[in-house]
Amino acid sequence: MSLMNGKNKLRLTAASVVLCVALALILVTAGCTSPAGNQTQTTTAATTVPTANATTVVTTATPVANQTPVFTGMVFNESYNGKNATVKLNDTFRVALAGNPTTGYLWNASVSKGLTILNPNGTYTQNPAAANMTGVGGVFTWDVKAISNGTQNFSAIYKRPWENTTGNETTFKLTLIVS
Repeated sequence: MSLMNGKNKLRLTAASVVLCVALALILVTAGCTSPAGNQTQTTTAATTVPTANATTVVTTATPVANQTPVFTGMVFNESYNGKNATVKLNDTFRVALAGNPTTGYLWNASVSKGLTILNPNGTYTQNPAAANMTGVGGVFTWDVKAISNGTQNFSAIYKRPWENTTGNETTFKLTLIVS
């Protein structure tokens, strides 16, 4: 009788494994069949705080439908962190930084006086994901125009707005030579 129980246990275990694998395949392929239009685009509400050398934009994500971008030039992402780039006077460019507002973390962007953020609220676009999926990251973007010649800066800090700055936050700094 115990041999029979062992065979039954083996069959039950094998059936459980097959069922788990089938369920996993269904879940994985369900995400692959979502239409590409399921991206969420969000704009960010902002508080602008002028200082002596910069304008600070504090971003918070809120959904918005069909926002038209004002971007017409180059895109700078995390790979440009700490680097210099050259742009022409009156050129527009985009800064695009990965983030996930569902974690409470947001980018707080600042520009020097020779730059202006054309979409001061910024824009957040969620990465493609299955319908109703939560916690998906995406990209925060700012469209910026060079309005004065010389060395200009775009910088941002990724942190929770209610937490104090500790110096351990993720930061982004791009130095622009405008001519």
